[in-house]
Amino acid sequence: MGPVTPLGKDATGYMSLIRRVQLEWSCNRSELPNSVIVKIPFTAAVHDALDKSSGTSSSQEDMNLLQKVFHSVESRFYRIVEEEKQKPLLVPTIYANEDSDADQPVIVMQDYQSCYVVDLVQGFSEKQLFAIVDQIVKLQAFAMKNKKCVAFQQPPEMNQLMSTFTAQCKLICLNLMGSEPVRLSCIKIFMANTFDRDSDWMTKMVNEYESGERPSVLTHGDLWAANILWWDNSSIGGMVDWQAAHRGSPVIVLYTVAAKYLARPRFWSTEFLAFPSPIMKASLGILL
Repeated sequence: MGPVTPLGKDATGYMSLIRRVQLEWSCNRSELPNSVIVKIPFTAAVHDALDKSSGTSSSQEDMNLLQKVFHSVESRFYRIVEEEKQKPLLVPTIYANEDSDADQPVIVMQDYQSCYVVDLVQGFSEKQLFAIVDQIVKLQAFAMKNKKCVAFQQPPEMNQLMSTFTAQCKLICLNLMGSEPVRLSCIKIFMANTFDRDSDWMTKMVNEYESGERPSVLTHGDLWAANILWWDNSSIGGMVDWQAAHRGSPVIVLYTVAAKYLARPRFWSTEFLAFPSPIMKASLGILL
């Protein structure tokens, strides 16, 4: 084993400690990786972020439980994908995968050292947007075909955290409105349709997706610019950080990713709106 180095200023993610490990081999085989990424559950960053954004202090017990749940979800998702003979999605190759119950929970994965992330402010180009939608649709098709994905449920420990999540979400909304009452006045609409109607709306919605009462597919759960790695300006290398994978709406993730393009005419073009259908049919083996 060679040097172990951080990935830079973002080496400590919200839910994990991330390190690059250089590998030294006694043989010269092209299929062996020169380096891997080691991801270890670690909640210090998310603990601090939640406390600052909500104005409250999260209990260490809740943080430990959250760490266990999120690592378990990501570990389980990667294991499902790795069982496929042909990888159905652009996700990293996994070399070692120890779940939350192991003595040392860890995921050792492919190092996308040559890839880059798109600046969040700059946003995605149209080519990149179409490439992302391609992967979202393929994920949904895979989730409908794979029996383990169909049966994918949140760990039972998540039920213990829902009331905490709901309370913190409300506090974050209130703090945001207080800091930018004019620019973020749209949050009032969200609050009126959620917390003002039913204080337990989040738990009920999650349960409806999990039980099948609402139509759902397996979704990434945290698909933003930092979790999509690019080889070039139109080719995705991999989509990472599946800790928040869960059953959710088949369409909301499409609108979330494309939100920056709502004002652009081509977003609503026939070409874009029709784009997912043939991909879904082909992925499901339906004749066009």
